[in-house]
Amino acid sequence: MALIKCAECGADISTEASACPHCGYPIAKTRSEIVTTDPKRSKSSVPWLSVLFPVVSLVLFGLWLFLDPSASSPPPPNEFDKYLPSGSHSESEPSGQNIPLQEVKNLGYDFYLGQIEEPGVNDISDDIKNQITKVAYDTHFPESLLKNTPIIFLNNLALTGDQYISLQNARLHVPELKADFLSEGGLYAPYATNTAVIFINKSSVTGDQLSDVLAHEFGHAIGSTLSDSQWKTFYQLRNIPSGTPRAGTNWNLSPEEDFAEVYKNVFTGGNVSTFYGLLMPTMGVDMACEDVYQQAYQSYLPKYDMNDPMSWMKSITGTSKIDYTAADSKAEADPNVQACRRSVLSDPSKYKSDWNLGMPYKSTVGPKTKQFIETLAASSSPL
Repeated sequence: MALIKCAECGADISTEASACPHCGYPIAKTRSEIVTTDPKRSKSSVPWLSVLFPVVSLVLFGLWLFLDPSASSPPPPNEFDKYLPSGSHSESEPSGQNIPLQEVKNLGYDFYLGQIEEPGVNDISDDIKNQITKVAYDTHFPESLLKNTPIIFLNNLALTGDQYISLQNARLHVPELKADFLSEGGLYAPYATNTAVIFINKSSVTGDQLSDVLAHEFGHAIGSTLSDSQWKTFYQLRNIPSGTPRAGTNWNLSPEEDFAEVYKNVFTGGNVSTFYGLLMPTMGVDMACEDVYQQAYQSYLPKYDMNDPMSWMKSITGTSKIDYTAADSKAEADPNVQACRRSVLSDPSKYKSDWNLGMPYKSTVGPKTKQFIETLAASSSPL
């Protein structure tokens, strides 16, 4: 039994007593006061616990995250999009249709092919691949240039306006083509990234035409590497007026197209359809330019003294040894004669009688021009 002090009179009383035997003060009241006045449970301890509890909770939650890898690891890449709000992607998807390229390795040549065709059609025959390899070989086309110039077979009805080709980390958009492409076999398209693409018109290229078309486009690729001095030499060899823009006023009078045609002719023997070089009559008759030709021809013949009988005698007897072949060659190359013939080719409607016999003139490639082209091909380090 323990003793406690009475809160009223201070006498010692038992803890089991219900009231003080000395003064009658109830002991239950004292117990109540003892409990409520316990210094370990003071009023000041309540707010301290309210602050401590959330702090401890946060610490425990942090430890749980640290110890549970699945709770702190980022979501897998293929599921990351669902954690981002709409429109918050860091990199947008490329727009348009990418034209896939197929790498072809054939007999030491390495090049890329593609096709713009109806969806699901992407086969290019082995025969086409072999033809491309043969043209590259025949024209001495550099393998390094061939690999960096994709060849795309194009169906113009499959163009959508948003197609592109991926090459050397660049997106080369397919150019907008006009109706005149329907009459062309191909197109050499250079881009600002120092790359180029050759587009072949599927509707116009059949059989052996591919050789001529591709050789012509290869000529454009070689022409794009020429220096200004080399272009000057070519102008002189082909009788192109010095002030003529390289792109020309139309296809037949474009020096760039003429170079491509000459390149094709030198290596494949195909006809030159441009109007430079030495233009010669195809039928042996110079109808429209006959007067101009005769005037030029006479100017290259020796002049005789009308008052010298011996000059007339030499003329009649043929002992003067006049070089008519040299005079004829000079007359053919006379600038006035060549200008007249180019005007005929440039305006068929004006010279209908000449065109009724077919194309009245054809361009020839002289030996010096051929040597110039062959030297360029050799200096391009072909295979």
